[in-house]
Amino acid sequence: MLVASGVLASLTVTSGALPGHSLASLTSEDDLVRVTANLPFSMPRIELPRIPARAVSVTDFGAVGDAETLNTAAFVNMYYGGGSPIPEPTGPAEASSRAMVAVNEGTPRFEDIFLKNIICHGAQRAVQIEGLPEMPIRGIELDNVQISARTGVVCVDAERIKLTNLQISSMSGPVITVKDSREVSIDKSRAGNASVFLRVEGEKSQNISIKATDLSRTARPVEFDKGAKETAVVRH
Repeated sequence: MLVASGVLASLTVTSGALPGHSLASLTSEDDLVRVTANLPFSMPRIELPRIPARAVSVTDFGAVGDAETLNTAAFVNMYYGGGSPIPEPTGPAEASSRAMVAVNEGTPRFEDIFLKNIICHGAQRAVQIEGLPEMPIRGIELDNVQISARTGVVCVDAERIKLTNLQISSMSGPVITVKDSREVSIDKSRAGNASVFLRVEGEKSQNISIKATDLSRTARPVEFDKGAKETAVVRH
């Protein structure tokens, strides 16, 4: 089984450490010593990652700014072999469904990934978070994200997703689409003048919360489709 945990961030990289702790909370060597003290086993010294505070260009990592190539500003996609049900931004508006298959040693598992301080203008899709029906993607956090794109955020087959301080400007479709996902938190985000802020799809979608987000200028703050229930979303 392929496991990806705590990989890739724009300016910050965090990773799961010990139960109940995360490297996101460790800011000094003293913190690291405190967390790893009194363990019931011998553990080699761990060095905190040294990540320079700098801006990077997505064109340095394969993106193409020719107004034609379909670039996504931020994505965590478990369909590394192709076959994603999410359509291209210029294709059909709706995501298709994929049949669930049995979990085996080849099933990937992505979890506990933190991305912060992302700024992008002119992407085709803002954010894509996509797991598998048989193995949802888990523990993805995005904080302080400003993106203008043709389409907004798409979250499919996911659990424990936290979106904080999002400012997404999309030319078409909802700002955020959640399909067959649960425990999704949207906090301190800006809806702008979008026609639809959040679209919820699928019977499996539940426990979605919207907090401290002004939806007064949005024509339809939330809409439901494809078997999604209105009780799946709570607005605080």
